[in-house]
Amino acid sequence: MKSKGGNKYAIVATANKMATIYYKMVRYKQEF
Repeated sequence: MKSKGGNKYAIVATANKMATIYYKMVRYKQEF
């Protein structure tokens, strides 16, 4: 990623990934 704010997008993508995992954990009541 060679763009302005590329690091920012990476942080957002990581946060979104974590949020998705957390959401699935809560929704299906699974423990990892």
